[in-house]
Formats: sequence, structure tokens, C-alpha cells
Amino acid sequence: MEIDDLCKLKRLSSDNGVIFFYQGYFSQKILLGLGDALKAKMTRDDVESTKSKKLFSIFVEQVQNIIRYSTDKIEVDRDLQKEMSSGIMLVGKEEERFFTVCGNIIETKDVARISENLEEIRNLEKDELKKLYKEKIRSESDEHSKGAGIGFIEIARKSSAPFDYGFKDGDDCESFFFLKAYV
Repeated sequence: MEIDDLCKLKRLSSDNGVIFFYQGYFSQKILLGLGDALKAKMTRDDVESTKSKKLFSIFVEQVQNIIRYSTDKIEVDRDLQKEMSSGIMLVGKEEERFFTVCGNIIETKDVARISENLEEIRNLEKDELKKLYKEKIRSESDEHSKGAGIGFIEIARKSSAPFDYGFKDGDDCESFFFLKAYV
């Protein structure tokens, strides 16, 4: 990458309201560091506490999604079975609302299942999301879930508008997944 490319990236980010951007490998330690930076930025900018907490909560859910489900991983400690997952995460502002965007590589075979799940969640009202959240907490985890299976529900509950998502085909077995949420 040359300086002109870096300047274009900076300008593109600024033109699109991006205030926070990270691309690379994620781990729980990196999540903590990025989270601290985001909190400091929100405090410095005097963002309303409720809005800041919702934004941070969505941010954490999205980074955890990258950590758990990105298929682009590197091993960092074979003995402890530790790895880091590749993805992209950004936070920005459009007019009076903030947005978060995450993206990572997933297996193409999972696109239909994830899309169906997201579409169901995306179209629920707040009271229906609350009910679904409680049902998921009480039930056993989905066989494809590496957590409680409530991350997307939490994002929808904290968002001020329905989230956007999409998939871009890569090679035969991998696709790029992105999710954008608003606060």
C-alpha cells in the first residue's frame, strides 16, 4: 500500500462518517482494548449514556461474532488451542445516529441458514424480540451456535432501526458476511 492509497482509505472513511476502524485478527484481549478505545471516544464526545451503552453492547456482540464464526483464523497457541479470527469492525455516525458494521468470512453452506435467522429477527417488533430472547435463554443452544445463540437478537434489541446485512460470494466454499446496526 502506498501513501496515496492510505490517504484514499482515510478520505473514504471520513466521507462515510467512520470514527473507529479495525481490520485484522481479533481475540478477547483485542476486544477489550478496542472496547476501551471506543468507550473513551464516546466519553470524550459526550455521547448520551444510554446511546453509548447500546452502541458498546452491539459492538461487543459483533466482535464476538467475528471471534466465534470467522473461518479465517490463525493459531496462536497450539497447546492451549487458542486462535485469532480475522474480520473488520467499524463504528461511525450518520447525522444523529451511530452505526456499527462488522464483516468476516464464513462458510458458504451457512449463508442460507444465517440469512433465514437474520430475516426472522430483523422483522420482529421490540416486544417480540424480548419474547424470543427469553425463549432462547431457556432453551438449548442451536447446534451451529458457539454461544447462547442470542447475539443477533441482542443486536436487534439494542438497535434503533432494523439492522442491514448481506453476503458476498467468494470462492466455492467461502462468503463474506456483513452486518450493520444503528443506534
